[in-house]
Amino acid sequence: MDAETRQALDAIDRAVDLVERQRKAGWPRLSAAYLSAVEAVERLPLNQSGADKSWMWQAVVQARRHFASARRG
Repeated sequence: MDAETRQALDAIDRAVDLVERQRKAGWPRLSAAYLSAVEAVERLPLNQSGADKSWMWQAVVQARRHFASARRG
């Protein structure tokens, strides 16, 4: 594994650890309605393992192009 990939994976591990510590501390407080909405989105067919998510790459490329061309007004 190259150094850049290792750094990215280490950053993800640190972020997961931070979120776990925050959740154990009771933060953030999320309402039952919000958690229910998240569960509903997670159950959608397009969010299931094996679902075609190839469209996502096109969206990422388009977003990067958009922000790369942004200029101060």
